Amino acid sequence: ASLVSREFNGPARVLGGAGTGKTVVAMHRSRYLASQVFKKPTDRILFTTFTKTLAANIRANLKSLCGPEIDRIEVVHLHSWAVNFLGSHGVKFEVASPEEVRQCWRDAFSAIGTGEWSEAFIKNEWERVVQAQGINSLEAYLNATRLGLNVRLNRPQRAAVWEIFDEYKRNMHILGKMEWIDVIRQTRMYLAGKGSLLPYRAVIVDETQDLHPEDLRLIRLIVPEGANDLFFVGDAHQRIYGRPVVMGQCGINIKGRSSKLRINYRTTEEIRNWSLAVLNNQSIDDLDGGMDSSQDYRSLLRGEAPTIRSFPSLSQEKKFIAETIESLRASGVKLETICLVARTNKQLIEDYIPGLLNAKIDYLLLNIDTSEDTGEGVRLATMHRVKGLEFHHVIIAGVNAGLIPWESSQKLDDIEQYDSDLQERCLFHVACTRAR
Repeated sequence: ASLVSREFNGPARVLGGAGTGKTVVAMHRSRYLASQVFKKPTDRILFTTFTKTLAANIRANLKSLCGPEIDRIEVVHLHSWAVNFLGSHGVKFEVASPEEVRQCWRDAFSAIGTGEWSEAFIKNEWERVVQAQGINSLEAYLNATRLGLNVRLNRPQRAAVWEIFDEYKRNMHILGKMEWIDVIRQTRMYLAGKGSLLPYRAVIVDETQDLHPEDLRLIRLIVPEGANDLFFVGDAHQRIYGRPVVMGQCGINIKGRSSKLRINYRTTEEIRNWSLAVLNNQSIDDLDGGMDSSQDYRSLLRGEAPTIRSFPSLSQEKKFIAETIESLRASGVKLETICLVARTNKQLIEDYIPGLLNAKIDYLLLNIDTSEDTGEGVRLATMHRVKGLEFHHVIIAGVNAGLIPWESSQKLDDIEQYDSDLQERCLFHVACTRAR
């Protein structure tokens, strides 16, 4: 309650592990600011997050929570906000699909080659250095910092790598499209050039850990600096998109305005401990260059330890899943409070839906592109889609070699492999912590 109504003289950040109520705090904060602080009819509060499915869930919950102030709280995921903003100012653009991006890279490698580096290294350099720092020229790249990367590049090597980047950018330009992060950057540059155009008095940000540095730089420009301007909640233990960011390097100073939620209200202590063990004691950042510890979290609830079962075949696994669901249903559990989670949508559709159909068990597949979650039946979701949701019972299926952790088709260097493994651990951690 104190975080919801506290007076902050600048940006504030709240950390908290899964189930500690970060999103609930953020929603109540937006309601409080709209109803008690920024009360003019023209004042607006922007509530944003990384994915549109989470934004849709938050929007629905806020409508139930708020009174008339809901009309001045806008809930939208950041990419949609940027698209709407640019469109409303007559800026035309198209975003390249993942396959179009891959083809532009293939064409660049075909034309220039990869030199002494792997394709994975080149793409990683593009994302972690060029895009993260907003670099748009060879001169800027020659002077860019590459701290934390284990492969050193001298000036001639950087010039050679930039030639590949130039070809990739040329291919994207010919296609007439851009990456999502370019849309965010273009929005930020438009705002920076035009000055204050917006009605927002505060921005509330959920799932901060998944945002890109460009996302944070844009958020900083959406609302003028001042008291109660920015409020961030997040948990890097649950980062399943992107890489660590330092908020201070993105123009967001949270020094002296950081808090932490330590009590897990959702999951039992047994589930919490097992889910944390999945992370294997890896170092996790605090979103601002420091480290976050999970040792001071605790759960209020106690229960049974998670059940771990292995099967010699898919058919036997599916039989066990059907029997488990039937047993829960027989004990009075509603099907919609059960979620069957897998690493990929392909697994759900090809492996597990046929098993449920055969057992005459109703189901509802939660797609990544929709927030629709009504109707009867066991919920089916990928590990990415289940983020932000919670269920009485969770069954994580198909935890097989090559899928968890996901095996890249490209050779990764040691740091890339470490980052990939940690992201996979975080993804598995997210799936495990959906269970009450």
